[in-house]
Amino acid sequence: MNATGIMDKPLHVLYLEDDPNFPALVKALLEQEGLRTQIVVVDNAADFAAALEQSAFDIILVDYKLPTCNGIQAMQAARQKVPEAPCLLISGVINEEAAIESLRNGATDYVPKTGLNRLAPAVCRAVHEARGRAQRKLAETEMARRERHFRALMENSLDVLSILNRDGTFHYNSPSLKHVLGYEPHEIAGRKLFEFVHPEDLPGATRAFAGQVLQNPEHRMTHECRCRRRDGSWCYLEMMCQNRFDDPEIAGLVLNSRDVTQRRLAEEQLKQAQGELAHAARMAGMAEVATSVLHNVGNVLNSVNISASLVSDELRKSKITYIARAAALMREHAADIGDFMAHDPKGRQLPGFLNQLAEHLAGEQAALLKEMALIRKNLDHIKDVVSIQQSYSKISGSSEKTSVTDLVEDALRMNTGALIRHEVELVREFESNLPEITVQKHKVLQILINLIRNAKYACDESNHTEKRLTLRVANGDNCVRIAIIDNGVGIPAENLTRIFNHGFTTRKGGHGFGLHSSLAAAREMSGALLVHSDGPGQGATFTLELPLQPPPD
Repeated sequence: MNATGIMDKPLHVLYLEDDPNFPALVKALLEQEGLRTQIVVVDNAADFAAALEQSAFDIILVDYKLPTCNGIQAMQAARQKVPEAPCLLISGVINEEAAIESLRNGATDYVPKTGLNRLAPAVCRAVHEARGRAQRKLAETEMARRERHFRALMENSLDVLSILNRDGTFHYNSPSLKHVLGYEPHEIAGRKLFEFVHPEDLPGATRAFAGQVLQNPEHRMTHECRCRRRDGSWCYLEMMCQNRFDDPEIAGLVLNSRDVTQRRLAEEQLKQAQGELAHAARMAGMAEVATSVLHNVGNVLNSVNISASLVSDELRKSKITYIARAAALMREHAADIGDFMAHDPKGRQLPGFLNQLAEHLAGEQAALLKEMALIRKNLDHIKDVVSIQQSYSKISGSSEKTSVTDLVEDALRMNTGALIRHEVELVREFESNLPEITVQKHKVLQILINLIRNAKYACDESNHTEKRLTLRVANGDNCVRIAIIDNGVGIPAENLTRIFNHGFTTRKGGHGFGLHSSLAAAREMSGALLVHSDGPGQGATFTLELPLQPPPD
């Protein structure tokens, strides 16, 4: 053993010696061998104990026989105070029996003063071994911390990681099985996956796993089915499976299962909402309202589909299967895990890999939760739109006393998604103390939805950086006036006289029925629909006038 590898800084040495000349000789011998030293010399037990309290030392040298204290006792005190520091016994009078006793009492080595040529190698070896022990202790501490982190990650994951044998029996399940299905991992060890699959979903699951995954090494597949919880209830699991039988570290089917029950329920609610919306629109006969509602819902559904696709992509790209590799690697080296983590290239990389994987999975979980929150928000909006449409369809053909501002707000809610998507600023100017009016609510809603939608298109086609739509509600002479004002493309003077004509339109894709039917509906309620524009680029104002009371028949 030589000084190579331990001389990055001077050795801090504590030396208990009563001969004032001997420490200088020891320092010279050590430095002759390339060991730079800083030696603190003491000659009694009190100073020795004080030095141990005040500073840390790389190595402790103790003279065996001193006038004021016993070298063995001093060494024992040092071992109790700083057990990690090696102790060398140096003496000119020590016999073999005393030397053996010193080793039994914690001495790292002993060097006779008559054989000081052994001092430098003994110091090198003792320091090297001490540093090795310290490094192993640090590695073991870090390994224990990583194991706790890995265990916490596995126990708190929202997904279940499983490894299946060829016959479909469970070889391994992560602790999160308890959270998802209610079982402890040992409760279903050796049982088959298909025991827990819903009978209606069993044929498809059997074909997917037995037919596709088992026959194709490295094959990846995603399958969704219902599985039975411990309490007997059913949940939808999305299972991502990969054939890793050719991987000796795993030798099984890696299955990552995620509870998607809430997503499936949301999809079913969405499907139900779409059906209810279509039925309500048909029953009410409100073609314009249904068109606007479906357009609004379609835009929201597009957002839902985008979010669902992002969730699906994240699941397909998930690196959760890497945990199985890490687990297999750790199981393989369970007997020598400390040495493996400290010296093996793969072992040294494993803690960093697990940390990066944990950060990646945490980010993945946050992104998925964000997308699911967006899906829920969009579904709530669809429910509101459906609820409004249903409430109006039930009173089709009858007049009812109602608040004008409530009618306007209902119309706005049915167009909220489109206005937000097209970044149209909405301004409300409602007079106070507006009287209630008696009208056919579904007809007023049809007119307002059509006018708001046209105003949105006008703003969008103007290419203005600031698009604005103003809803103004005011009292008139025995009537209420609802003005829809936009700062859009405007209307040329020659079009103002024919804008309500059946089939007239200037918008690409328009059918020319909306304004014509809106004017007809206003007149049927003894009201009026007026238009004003200062010309192209100057925006437009459509004003709906409704009487407070319908005229007698």
